Amino acid sequence: MKLKIESLAQGGDGLARHPESGQAIFVPGTLPGDEVEADLSSSRKVLRAQASRRLKDSAHRQPPRCDSRPQCGGCPWQELESQQAFEWKGRLLVGSLVRFASQAADDISQRLEPITVAHRGRHRVVLRVDGSGRLAYHQGGSHQLVVPGACPALHPRLEAAVLAMASLSSLLKDSVTEVALGLDAAGIARAVRLYPRPRRRGGPTSITSQGLKSLAQAIVSRGIAEGAWAEDEDGQLVVSGEPYLTGHLAGDDRFSLRAGLFHQADPAVNRSMITELIEMAEPERGLRVLDMHAGAGNFALALALARCRVQASEVDGEAFDDLKTNVKKLGKAGRLEPLR
Repeated sequence: MKLKIESLAQGGDGLARHPESGQAIFVPGTLPGDEVEADLSSSRKVLRAQASRRLKDSAHRQPPRCDSRPQCGGCPWQELESQQAFEWKGRLLVGSLVRFASQAADDISQRLEPITVAHRGRHRVVLRVDGSGRLAYHQGGSHQLVVPGACPALHPRLEAAVLAMASLSSLLKDSVTEVALGLDAAGIARAVRLYPRPRRRGGPTSITSQGLKSLAQAIVSRGIAEGAWAEDEDGQLVVSGEPYLTGHLAGDDRFSLRAGLFHQADPAVNRSMITELIEMAEPERGLRVLDMHAGAGNFALALALARCRVQASEVDGEAFDDLKTNVKKLGKAGRLEPLR
């Protein structure tokens, strides 16, 4: 089937129309203006197709920056020119806010401004551990794993830590399922979280608490990261070095969270979001705010610093623990009440 890609969809897939029915077809790995030969891979309510060959390239297509494309499922728009990527993200954002939040399209569009961010800006990443103990990403739309030779989306210092973890593959194999790596906002300190493989019913522990401790210590002693932590099967924390990352919450180095907990991937984007939030909220002293899914406190802390009275709700136990710690660091805990 020949398809012409008309637009982009949430998640990064190209969007075409069925030549007979006009029904939308999602085609991963394609860009607006591409013309492809494709095979339908799903014919349920949502049609999906896999492009087998590109007949014509989009005028805005550029060579990928990463050698792992297209096998790796990450960064679906890296072949799209930067200005076009900004414009399409803007259209998708405006469309979502119009549909789900009843916002006026013109009002939102006037507020859109590009954020100047280096391509290699990600300060956090989570990778799977393959059968050989190597860190890997998922292939697009698949459970198959791809071991990257490099990852140009990451900050170079974080990428170096990912590559250095290869020296511990024999220790990771069959004992750890995922590894989360993070870099502080200053781009200096790194930390790692290990996710041990769950015990199979009736089987032995895949890795003991002491084994986790030794692995965390190896990460620190080999200079891969400044800290590492994990939770063993009994819920006990195993820590080596400094597992906390600073600067990602409210743009303030006083606050921190452990590697593996959610924070915005790029500090420059986060600072822009916080600035926009404060401007839109126009906080007044005593303004009451409820922050749902507050995490470790990124927006809640920023609003509390702007003299709002904030209640911050978080269901994840680990993020809630870090939120409570940050409330104490705030020094004015009366302005921020953590809720769970």
